[in-house]
Amino acid sequence: MVTRTLGAIIVLWPIAPPLLHYLGLHGVAAALEAPWALTCHRIPDRTLHVLGWAMPMCSRCMGLDVGFALGLIAGAPYRGPKLMWAWMAVALVLLLAEHYTQEWGLHPIWHWTRFVTGALLAYPIGTAVTALARSR
Repeated sequence: MVTRTLGAIIVLWPIAPPLLHYLGLHGVAAALEAPWALTCHRIPDRTLHVLGWAMPMCSRCMGLDVGFALGLIAGAPYRGPKLMWAWMAVALVLLLAEHYTQEWGLHPIWHWTRFVTGALLAYPIGTAVTALARSR
């Protein structure tokens, strides 16, 4: 139950700052954006907007956030560390392929591929955390 609650908070957290900015609560929004201001580049072209306000993270970090949170919520399928590492290796190859083909100008910024590759990489980490929490 704790991991599901934490997952729900994590998945909803990034949506709160744009909503709070929209409502004029800029101080509260800035406080909620602080963790990602330290960890994400937040380049405007790579960041999605909600209600005219930038998300607190780029689309790839948003994918990492949502993937991890959904892993916490679902907690499955965790079949041990071998599957987790294999899944992450494949996801990392896809993420790096998307990253470098974008950087080399082979395609424009596609938010959906940035989001999906981030989510695929982080999801098994969330499931592993849930499995660890359940085993204790």
